[in-house]
Amino acid sequence: YEAIFFAVLCYLLAQRDVSLIWPLSALSFVFTGLAAKWFLREDISVLRWAGIALIVVGAGIITWSEKVKERDAALAQPVTSPGPVQK
Repeated sequence: YEAIFFAVLCYLLAQRDVSLIWPLSALSFVFTGLAAKWFLREDISVLRWAGIALIVVGAGIITWSEKVKERDAALAQPVTSPGPVQK
């Protein structure tokens, strides 16, 4: 699973900004925890799940703040009018 996740992450990094995509790597903690629970039958404590949730929430805040920055930059650009109409 980690190899597939890394391949997808590399592809996404080639398509978008690092500051937007890299926080998605926090999802690997979720996938690893779920794989450990389901496939390896490990006991994962509530405290560990809470830590994973905090990591994902933090990554979500980073991604959200990047989107807000992009939106604000787009709104700050002046609107240009088309050149004179030629007949």
